[in-house]
Amino acid sequence: MGYADTTLQKYDEAVDDEFERQLLHRSSTVTAQSPMWLCFLVGAILAWTLPGDHSLWSALLLLIPAASQVLGQNWLKRQTARARFIELSRTDWFLMTALILAWLAGLAFNYWDGSIAAATGGLVGSLAGGGLALWLGPKAQRKRRMQDIARINAGLDD
Repeated sequence: MGYADTTLQKYDEAVDDEFERQLLHRSSTVTAQSPMWLCFLVGAILAWTLPGDHSLWSALLLLIPAASQVLGQNWLKRQTARARFIELSRTDWFLMTALILAWLAGLAFNYWDGSIAAATGGLVGSLAGGGLALWLGPKAQRKRRMQDIARINAGLDD
């Protein structure tokens, strides 16, 4: 039994019935989003407070929600088809944009040492990379879901 299955077993044993289990699942879904927002906030704070080149270390915080998502999605695909892409709300977009801009401003101030040319290059590169991820992410998730469904259906046909 792997880490994810052991964790699920512990949580299943912590509740008494299906209703509690369903609410625990819903609570865990809400909890799963919290690290992303916390990482954006702490990343912006660190980008402003870490001196010079050290401010770039704040980018390591992005590994936390990314690794969590990879682990969860890999477990899910072994059980069923992965979920559809979840669209962000307007509030989420606003908050995410504000935090990322604050983060990039901190990097521009500290890491790029106020150089307009370097900050512009970093900003353009960050926005291009982020835009590409926002464009390709939903497409890739839809494709993976279709592959999962095809794999499950092929297994049922046997």
